[in-house]
Amino acid sequence: MLEQLSVDSMRVRIPVKLVTVIDPVLNTNVMRVHESTGEVLDVALERHTYKTIAGVSISCAVERVQTGRNGTPDSIENCLLLTVHAKMLFNDYLQGITANNLKSVYDFIMSANVVYFDYSVFTDARVTDVDIKLDFTGESKQIEKAMDELTKTFIRHNGSYVKKHGRGEAYTGHQYNKRKNPSWRTTPYMKIYSKNADAKREEHKEFFIQNHIELPKNLWRQEFTLKDSKHMKANGMNNTVLELVSAPQNVLAVARLNCMRSLFSIMPVEIEQMTEEDSKEGIAPRDVVDVAFMRYAISHGATLEIIQRLVTHGMTPANKTKYTQRMEELFNAHIKNSPMGKEAENRMRIFGILGVG
Repeated sequence: MLEQLSVDSMRVRIPVKLVTVIDPVLNTNVMRVHESTGEVLDVALERHTYKTIAGVSISCAVERVQTGRNGTPDSIENCLLLTVHAKMLFNDYLQGITANNLKSVYDFIMSANVVYFDYSVFTDARVTDVDIKLDFTGESKQIEKAMDELTKTFIRHNGSYVKKHGRGEAYTGHQYNKRKNPSWRTTPYMKIYSKNADAKREEHKEFFIQNHIELPKNLWRQEFTLKDSKHMKANGMNNTVLELVSAPQNVLAVARLNCMRSLFSIMPVEIEQMTEEDSKEGIAPRDVVDVAFMRYAISHGATLEIIQRLVTHGMTPANKTKYTQRMEELFNAHIKNSPMGKEAENRMRIFGILGVG
C-alpha cells in the first residue's frame, strides 16, 4: 500500500508458560564434545531454532527476560522471543502487518510447527524493536538530491551515524543511526532505501521469486524503529501486538514526525537569487517583491499552500480570496515551470511523503 504507514516487523515476547513447544530442537539437551578425545565438556539446553519456508524465515528463541524493574526473582521469567515480519503475509507483503491481516501472520507461525499458542495469547503479547514502513515511488536522482539536502540538517549526537549507499545510477539510499543505538530520543534509527535493489539481495531474492511478487518500478521505502515500550508510550501507543497493528495512521504519523524531528533540524537556507533572465520575463514592477518573497519562502521549504495561508492570515474572506488567487497566478506565471520551481516541487513532494515538517 503506497504512502501508508504500517508494521514491517516486530519482536514478540510471550511467557513460555503460555506456549507449547512442538519442535524438539527448541527444547533439546545439546552436548559439547571435545573433538579429539570425545570427552563431554558440558550439556546445555538448546534455546533457538530457525526455519525457512518458501523463502520466509521464522526464528524462535527461549530466553530469561526481566519483565519488572526491580530485578527480583519473580520479575524474571522464561519467554519465547519470536521475530514476526511482513514476509509471513506472502503475496500481501507490501501491505505490512495490520489488524486486517494479523490472523494470516498467526496462521503462518502455527503452520511452521515450531510452537503453539492461542491467537489471543499472540494478540496480547508484548513487542519491542518495531519497524514501521512506508512505501512510495520516485526517480532515483530526485530521491538522492532530496536526501542529500535533508542530510545537511542531520543533528549529530554522541554515537550518531549517517551513511549514504551508492550515488548516481547506483544510489540505493541513506541510513541514519544504527539499529542498536541506545537512545531513541537523540539517535533514532531511520533509513530510506530502494526496495527494488533490496529485493535483489541474496538474502531476499528467493522470497520474491518463489512467491511471484513483482514490485512497482522505482519503489522506495522509508523505515523507522520504535525501540521499546517507553518509546511507544511516548508516541501514544501501548506495546501489545494487536494495539500496535491497530494504531491509526495519524498516531503512526506522529511517531514518525517525532523521529524526523530528532534526526533533522530546519531545512537548509538557500536563498535563490533572481537572474537577469528572470528579470526579463516581464514581471510587473509591483510583482517583483512578491515573486522574490515567494522564491525565498520556497527555498526554505514552503509550498504554495503555505505561502497563501501565511499571506492571507487574518484577512477578511473577500481579501483572502483575492490574495490567494494572486499568489497562485504569480506562482504559475513565474515559478512553477522554472528549474527552481520544478526542483522545489519534487523536493517538497519527497519531503512530504517522508513526513518532514
